[in-house]
Amino acid sequence: MANPLSILGIIHTLVSVPPIVFGVWAFVRDGRIDPGTRVGKAYVASMVTSVVTSFGLSSTGGFNPGHALGLVALLLMAVGAAAPGLGVFGRATEYVRTLTYSASFMVLLVPGINETLTRLPADKPLADSPQSPVVQAALATLLGLFLCGATYQVLRLRARTYGHVGGLPNR
Repeated sequence: MANPLSILGIIHTLVSVPPIVFGVWAFVRDGRIDPGTRVGKAYVASMVTSVVTSFGLSSTGGFNPGHALGLVALLLMAVGAAAPGLGVFGRATEYVRTLTYSASFMVLLVPGINETLTRLPADKPLADSPQSPVVQAALATLLGLFLCGATYQVLRLRARTYGHVGGLPNR
C-alpha cells in the first residue's frame, strides 16, 4: 500500500485542487491567468495557500524538490505581478506577465503529477518513484502542453498588440 496521507497531507491535497481548477478556468475563459480578474485572484490566493501548506510536508524529513518548486511558483507569480511596475521589460511586459503565471501553473502540476502517480491507486500505485517511466512520460507531456500553450498565448498577445499574426490581418 502507498504511504498514507497525514492530516496536513489531506489538507494540502484539498487546497491544491482549487488552483488547478481556477487555472484551467482562466485558460479556457481568457486564454491566460490574469491576476486582475476574480478567477485570477482566486488562482493566486489558492496557489499561495497550496505552497504554504506544502512546507509542513516532507517524506525525506526536510526541504525537498517539491518545496523548491513551490518557491519557484511563488517567484514566478511575484515576477508576473511586479512586471508592469518594474519598467524593465518594455513592450515585453505583458508577455512576461502572462508567461510567468502560466509557468507557475505548470510548476504546480509537477509535484502533483508525481504524488498522484506514486500514490494512486492506493493498493498498487502506477509508479514507484519520480524516476518511473510513467512519471517521466507524464512530465514530458506536461512540458509539451506548456510549450504549446505558451506559443498560443504569445501569438494571441501579438495579435492583440499588432492586430495580426505573421503578416496576416487579424479578422
